[in-house]
Amino acid sequence: MTFSSIATGESASGVQLQIILRENPIVLNGSPEESAGGVLCGVLMVTTTKRIKIKSLSLLFEGTSRIKVPRAESYQQTLVFHHEWTFLKQETQLHELTPDGVYEYPFELLLPGNLPVSVDIAKSEIKYQLKAVVERPSILRNIRVAEPVRIERVSSALADYVPCVTCSGRWANSLRYDARVAKHHYQPGELLAFEMFVEINKAIFCLTEISLSIIQVVNYSTQPDCYETKKLCHKSRKVPIYGANENLDYSMMIQIPPDAHADCHTELIELSHALMVKVKLIDKMKRKWWFYIDLPITVNTPTQWELSTSPPSYQYPSPPPYDEKPDTCPTPATNPALLRSL
Repeated sequence: MTFSSIATGESASGVQLQIILRENPIVLNGSPEESAGGVLCGVLMVTTTKRIKIKSLSLLFEGTSRIKVPRAESYQQTLVFHHEWTFLKQETQLHELTPDGVYEYPFELLLPGNLPVSVDIAKSEIKYQLKAVVERPSILRNIRVAEPVRIERVSSALADYVPCVTCSGRWANSLRYDARVAKHHYQPGELLAFEMFVEINKAIFCLTEISLSIIQVVNYSTQPDCYETKKLCHKSRKVPIYGANENLDYSMMIQIPPDAHADCHTELIELSHALMVKVKLIDKMKRKWWFYIDLPITVNTPTQWELSTSPPSYQYPSPPPYDEKPDTCPTPATNPALLRSL
């Protein structure tokens, strides 16, 4: 058995406490309404180097949210999920652990499919954590260890999504444009390719500059009509002056920031991204004009990307192909006694 996450806590009292997880992050497949959930599975391991006495041994899995209230210096804190295992209960007599002992306590928990995913953005978060505690007699300090658990969601295969994002329109009845990005889904650190075709119909305007920005948009359940936007990165480039009856084919690359948070849609926090394009122009009077184009994009975690593009294969062989044959009815066994009664 292989494990993907281990947290270790040591104490001078001769006890080592470890939380060993089978999978971390835990991936929920499908939407909150259709997901069958996920399994939190692992082992709590206690290793001793000398004889000790303890009162109890417990493990807690807890999910909490801390959501900013927009336009106010306050937060809304909520308990999202709670489950506790007690491996050694507190009794009248202390539990004694032998020296050089290794004690393993397996645990497993089915998580509901509608759990909100883990989020960690400025001033707001949804986090999950395992906490193990060895409670010792009152004069001795308890031994603790904690392990963060990340919950992610994969809604469906990326191949089912729109392969590219496009936007077409006219501005001031003088300019026509077609803008596009090659695909909808990206990973942090990946390059985004932007393309744009511009046709200027009137000589009073000239194109001067095109700039790109990756925008993060956050919406909180504490105030649904309030959105917070943050510019993650920006890139601009001067373009040749184009006048009437001139066409421009323009392309540009911008990198998704390596530390960009993945998109998420929960009842508590919604986080999304967009490519904001700013087109600058100048008229004959040297007055500056501009307009914006908004192209929605999605940022996925590496785990979401891997599972969506390459779903895990089953280890068991597929069933044999169906052999189409005419249905036949087996001849019933003959009961001599029944025949004699006819």
